[in-house]
Amino acid sequence: MKLIGITGADKSGKTLTAQLLLAGATKLGIKAVHYEMSNLVLKEFAAQLGKSVEHIKEHKDDYREALIWWANTYKKKLGNDEAYYARDMRLFIDRYSLRDCLVVASGLRFAVDATVIKDYNGVILEVIRQHTEEPKEIRPDLILMNTSTIKSLEDRVNKLLKLMYDN
Repeated sequence: MKLIGITGADKSGKTLTAQLLLAGATKLGIKAVHYEMSNLVLKEFAAQLGKSVEHIKEHKDDYREALIWWANTYKKKLGNDEAYYARDMRLFIDRYSLRDCLVVASGLRFAVDATVIKDYNGVILEVIRQHTEEPKEIRPDLILMNTSTIKSLEDRVNKLLKLMYDN
């Protein structure tokens, strides 16, 4: 298993980069799976609202602040358990750890998330757009600039995959 954890500021292109990694891996004949750090938050939040996860995802910009509030409030309710969401990611990765595949985990926000990726000898990839700037809690191994077109980003992602799998 090869593992890439993706971090970056809001709207930097983390999900798009994950999608491009999955598509590029598939073109190379590599099985690839995706874990979104927000999955557990989305499930919990949607259940409380009586909405579907798909609805929340479709309207993510409308719910963004409430989702952040939910994640932080729920974490506090659990005694500020920093690893609550990271444990869910770890369970997902464990299912693929002995398989020949690429696991892409997107939306890493906290150092504990990065620790999970490093525990599996994974790589932390930070996606940066020119107009996004946030304080960083995660130190990346690689930086991917998302400054132009989707095609340009796709080309960069494909170069990364080639480097990873040409060894």
